[in-house]
Amino acid sequence: MKKIVFAVACALTLAGCVTSAVRPSMAKLTPPERVFAYQTNIPNESKLTVVRDSGFLGGCYYGFYINGEKAASIDVGEKVEFHLISGELTLGFKGEGSICIANVLQTERQIVLKPGEHKAV
Repeated sequence: MKKIVFAVACALTLAGCVTSAVRPSMAKLTPPERVFAYQTNIPNESKLTVVRDSGFLGGCYYGFYINGEKAASIDVGEKVEFHLISGELTLGFKGEGSICIANVLQTERQIVLKPGEHKAV
């Protein structure tokens, strides 16, 4: 009996870890009070749309960073658009709060935005 209960608990735990991609057109906008930077239109700008998957860790915000600057706190199923100068950028994500996974180390990657380009990540 203990083995069955353990197996069911493991299955439920693993099912809770599933995330699913959210199309930018279906994502909710991140509220303005959780968007901190890069919101002003600029001449010859490039745009970056960030969409967070839905699923696991609902209610746990993730900080999104551009070149080391915190640009937004994004919840599951939300999106935010940034107005940027073209060039090479370092994008980072980091869980916020002590119960969030990856709240110690920031995950980063580099992208290059061309003038007038609009990318989604």
